[in-house]
Order: sequence, then structure tokens, then C-alpha cells
Amino acid sequence: MNKKLLILGAIILVAGILMSIAGSIMYESDKEHYNYWYEYYIDYPDETAFSNVTEMYESNMNFDSAFAGLGILLVIISFPMMIIGVFIKEKKDNKQPEQKRHCPQCGRPLQMDFDICPYCGKDFRIQK
Repeated sequence: MNKKLLILGAIILVAGILMSIAGSIMYESDKEHYNYWYEYYIDYPDETAFSNVTEMYESNMNFDSAFAGLGILLVIISFPMMIIGVFIKEKKDNKQPEQKRHCPQCGRPLQMDFDICPYCGKDFRIQK
């Protein structure tokens, strides 16, 4: 299991959900404002001002819809990412563990390349 990919997928999932909710809220808010101004201009007609307000709110609602759509896209992307994260194993270090031996005189662990024990001074070199 690849924890990094799972965490990234979860973060993207949460971001997508929040973006979708925010886009939907902004869209509904703009729609309410648009309806308010629409009713206002029915009572007090001014075509130039109404067309400007209409264009402004339509562009805002298009942005809000795109924002929500991007959030949905992120949610859709996050699921395969998390599924892949479950099945892909993390790379493990292929380092060989450092081999050690023990001094026969004092019993302390030593690296294999030591010729003399640094603790008790025992000499491991072959003498002729």
C-alpha cells in the first residue's frame, strides 16, 4: 500500500468536495441576486442597465458552474488515485544491513572491517 498516494488522493477528494460545494453555493447566490434584479427591472425598465446586470450575473454563474465542475472532476480523479495507492507497494530500501561481529574477549559488537577491538584492544589480525 502506497500511503503517499492514498493521502494525496484523500486531499484531492476533500478539495474537490469543498470546491463543488462552494461553486454550488456561489451559483445559487448569484441566481438569487439575478432574480432580484430581474424583478426590479421589470418594475423599473432600463434596458441598458438590465443587459449589463444580466451579462455580469451570467458570467459569474458560468464561473461558478466551472468551479463546481472542476471540484467534481477532482473528486473523480481522486478515486482511481486512491485505488492505485492501495495496490501499489512502496519501494523499500534494498540496502544490506551492516554486518557486525562480536569481540570474543569483551563481547561488544564490532564492524566487520575492524582489525582491533576499540573497547578492549583485542587484535584480530592473523599473525604469522
